[in-house]
Amino acid sequence: MEQSSKELLISDNQLVVLLIGSIVPLGGYFLNKYAPWASESVKGVVQVVLMGVAGGLYTVLATDITGFENIAQQCLSSIVAGLFAHNTLWKPADVNIKFGAVEPPG
Repeated sequence: MEQSSKELLISDNQLVVLLIGSIVPLGGYFLNKYAPWASESVKGVVQVVLMGVAGGLYTVLATDITGFENIAQQCLSSIVAGLFAHNTLWKPADVNIKFGAVEPPG
């Protein structure tokens, strides 16, 4: 009888980076509430930077992943996960508004 291979679609490290990227927007909302940034555009850029830094820090400090390309891939994965979580989880639940984001007109 042939044994089936149990391989995940993504690695364990990639899964953790995706989870980190999904949670980071919550901290970003809190930071943006008290930060002196005037425009929502700057707050959005800060969110993206926070997501990338969090994914990169985890990759560098807690994994054996090396090489710029691999670390950049993990950072990008964190950013994509964070933006996806923002649009599908946090924004529809108005979590960003509760943390001080300006509600869009209309």
